[in-house]
Amino acid sequence: MKELYYIKDLSEQELIKELFKTNLDDYSDDELVIIKKTISDGLQQNKNFNKIADDLSLCGGGIAQNAIKLSKTFVVAFQRITHLQKALIAEIEWYQYVGIVKNKTYTFCLDILNKHHNIDNILKMKNGVLEPVIYFGGGFECTHRWEANPFYTDN
Repeated sequence: MKELYYIKDLSEQELIKELFKTNLDDYSDDELVIIKKTISDGLQQNKNFNKIADDLSLCGGGIAQNAIKLSKTFVVAFQRITHLQKALIAEIEWYQYVGIVKNKTYTFCLDILNKHHNIDNILKMKNGVLEPVIYFGGGFECTHRWEANPFYTDN
């Protein structure tokens, strides 16, 4: 867990930058600059995912085709990282992966849903889609979340 402690002191802008350390291989370097700027600006302006998707749609090409997927993914990831930041400040080490099962639920999510996981194990998890899972859950458009549980013990 100590490797994540630096997140405790990050500003909102720095948390957004942290999200974009992930690998988005499907886009060119120029497209990545546009995606990062559009989503970052939207998050800082407190736009919801629909408004960010509208802004991404104006970019054209593959960005426009994936505007909703990108905006939903990063808006939810931003929510996850801000909750993680608070949990780290409180030194919480156990998290329950929660949410509802939908038609498109990732196998990764089904395997760990409603179970408690230690932060060190979460950091080692791979979803095969978009990582780290502590920010992105099962991958693109995943709506599940890590709920910090300060009372859970592994007994």
